[in-house]
Amino acid sequence: MLASPSGRQVLKDRPLLNFGPSDLARFEALPANTLGRAYFDFMARYGLDSGGRPPTRFVESDRGDSAELAYVMTRYRQSHDFYHVVLNKSISIVDELAIKYYEHLQTGLPVGLIAALAGQSRLSRSESHEFWNVLVPWAHMAASSSSNEQMLINVYWEKHIEDDIDQLRRSLNVFL
Repeated sequence: MLASPSGRQVLKDRPLLNFGPSDLARFEALPANTLGRAYFDFMARYGLDSGGRPPTRFVESDRGDSAELAYVMTRYRQSHDFYHVVLNKSISIVDELAIKYYEHLQTGLPVGLIAALAGQSRLSRSESHEFWNVLVPWAHMAASSSSNEQMLINVYWEKHIEDDIDQLRRSLNVFL
């Protein structure tokens, strides 16, 4: 995140992605092709709550930057629903694993890879085929076409709520 101007700003400001009822009402009122409206529709469709993820705890570092690492992990977890929206993926198990794998490729964090591999046991044969033959190649192509500034962990989502989602995808080099 430090290598990206947007990532540095997120680290400096440390915003949290916990939206209350007034935020969601504002997102619902936005035009259909905005990030905020797409986010509202996604959260409503699946009955999700942005405040449902508690802050990360128990992150230790021998460099004395545990608070910053805890924030990065909290932001990583809180941004996850925006990944679904921007990447146009559902909350099906196979799509969830594809996003986790994509997150691993973009961030290098092992948690995404571990989740993607461990989750294989929950896939049907056809879902496993789709994961390995469609979604893994997609994730490699999508992650490799992104610059550091385009990594989703670096996006200051709060500043893009009213942006056209297709333009945002293009700026992030996300192709569906």
